[in-house]
Amino acid sequence: MSWTQTSDTKVTAAIAAVGAGATLTDGWIDLTGGVWSGTNIASDTNTGDYYLASTKQGSPWSTGQLLRPASEDAINQRITFQVCLNTAQTYYAMLRANRATASGNAFLVSIDYMSDKKFAIHGFALVAGKLTQIVGQDLATQPAAGDVVTVDIQLTQATTTTSELVVSVTNAAGAVLGSYDSGPANARVNSSALQNVAGSIGMCAYSGSVGNAAGLKEVTVYSGDAAPSTATKYTVAPASATVQTGASTEVTFTLDAAAAKDITITPGDGGAGGSWSAATLKIAAGDLSGTLKYTAGSTAESVTLTGTNDGSLTDGSAKLTVQTAATAPGAPSFTLTVGNGQIVVKVTAPSSNGGSAITGYPLYVGTSAGGEAATPVTTLTAAGSYTLTGLNNGTPVYVKVGATNAIGTTVAAEQTATPVAPSPTGTLVTVDSPAFLFSPGNWYGDTGRGGSAARYTWNVGAYFVFTFTAAATGASAVLHTGPAGTGAYLYLAVNGIFSSVQAGGDITIPNIVAGATNTVFAIMYLTPQSARWAKGANSLAITGVTLDAGSSAGVSVAGTKGWVKIIGDSITEGINTGGSNKPDFSGAYTYSVLQALRAKGYEVCVSVCGYSGYLDTGDSTADVPPYYYVSGSSNGSGGTYDDTKSRWNKIDAGVSALDSAGQLSAYGDVGTPPVATLVNYLTNEALGKLS
Repeated sequence: MSWTQTSDTKVTAAIAAVGAGATLTDGWIDLTGGVWSGTNIASDTNTGDYYLASTKQGSPWSTGQLLRPASEDAINQRITFQVCLNTAQTYYAMLRANRATASGNAFLVSIDYMSDKKFAIHGFALVAGKLTQIVGQDLATQPAAGDVVTVDIQLTQATTTTSELVVSVTNAAGAVLGSYDSGPANARVNSSALQNVAGSIGMCAYSGSVGNAAGLKEVTVYSGDAAPSTATKYTVAPASATVQTGASTEVTFTLDAAAAKDITITPGDGGAGGSWSAATLKIAAGDLSGTLKYTAGSTAESVTLTGTNDGSLTDGSAKLTVQTAATAPGAPSFTLTVGNGQIVVKVTAPSSNGGSAITGYPLYVGTSAGGEAATPVTTLTAAGSYTLTGLNNGTPVYVKVGATNAIGTTVAAEQTATPVAPSPTGTLVTVDSPAFLFSPGNWYGDTGRGGSAARYTWNVGAYFVFTFTAAATGASAVLHTGPAGTGAYLYLAVNGIFSSVQAGGDITIPNIVAGATNTVFAIMYLTPQSARWAKGANSLAITGVTLDAGSSAGVSVAGTKGWVKIIGDSITEGINTGGSNKPDFSGAYTYSVLQALRAKGYEVCVSVCGYSGYLDTGDSTADVPPYYYVSGSSNGSGGTYDDTKSRWNKIDAGVSALDSAGQLSAYGDVGTPPVATLVNYLTNEALGKLS
């Protein structure tokens, strides 16, 4: 390599301070200011030498830089510098430094004092602000603190894709203290972002402490011969594309080899009336490509993008189709097909894509009209079918489907469907039949208190009675429960014979007496202590009973003495009697009280929640609100009652336990308040000082 010296800066006296961006001695430019200044000149009183002292900084390669001017940019570069070494000092040289940003691309080579009290050579590839280490090795012969050494760094490019980095450190007598040669095959030195790039040479000095009489004494910079080039033409990309009138697209001009000198391209569009982000594009020596933005005119037409150049290269071209501005697509059509705990959504593409390809069909699902979630459950990449699973049989599902292109999304009108369990052969007795008697104040339907498709409850202790007359032969009855996967369990007392069953599907009712009136008493005795409020996963759904053709539904009559409401917390619910944080209601005293009251002619509403207080939320996930919500009280006095956050007046979220007169009611009827209320909050409330 033939080297040409471009500068030789020697520190011989104090240098006046300059502002950021001002030019310093021998054309060095200070990017941030306050690094090379009169306050940072140190003098060796023994020899009279002057040094540009290092500055304590946290990011030495991105602040406090001194760079040679752009006119001296080169691919092949060499820098030698003399420094007076001391502890806690680091001296950095930057080669091919891209100054487009403070942390652009460059090679970074340093001599520094390490924590193991040794001087070492370190090298890094700096690409887009990220450092990757190339070398880190101690000097073979260690100098002493205060010694002046010369660091020589040569960066050469053998081909358009390979470079070589050679570093040597010598003392004042010319003896080599340490060296490094990357060779032409080092992958990190050959990082593509650092090849064919002409950049500046820079310096910065970093100290882990202040007040050291050490620093930079002399810097010499050289430029090498430019890398060879065989560039003969350029291409324009993309070769073909489509853009709307008035819209912009990026156009890249790429040489077939790195340029040996700067190439200027003047872009054009054949008089189509569009505009470019710049009148010319400069591809610097050593670079391969550059990009401009083209904005289409107001006319839909075919446009040829090309250019002229000042480097005697063959010009390339590309075709651009300009079309009128696109719009959002039309609304898709879709159908809903119900199944057992599922709904199949079949989507058909709209007749118009709005002039822009449809990229997806988002599906939005909710549990109330207009209540679809803002985030789609899925987005189909093409029209087709998708199955919504894990749904509650008997609960309506509301669906909207959109079509999306680059302009926007158009959503079709809402549709609703209700998943249903397949019924056995026979007659389905729905939950609004007189054959069903649901415990008062515990149950709500698919639409309010008395829906016809399903009844729901979250309280253990909630029960229902079902009465039917069985066929003389072949009598059967199937109870339909849900949702699938619920943790709820039931005791079924059929004609006084008890059995335990898990809810979440069809249950064949046992112990039927043929040819007689049969009474089924079913009570929920166990459910996991979470996800119960607001039709939670562990709530219980009853959707009816299917009787064989020879059996018929009867009438279940409520007790004649009215009803009693029982409220309370974990003791009342029977928490942990079922193990694994599950309440086993059959182990709670409330279960005996309920049976005794029913024997006396009373119906019973159990409204309890473990781990809740009178004022505290319940359930391990706190999804059950407090029984009576008060905020801002002190020592049991004062505070503000919030009706919307209280549970006493609700069966479930959004479902009122009150009649139109604002009183507790059995089934929503006016004038049916409880004849008595049993409250069991005192024990834990007093011990916990919670209310």
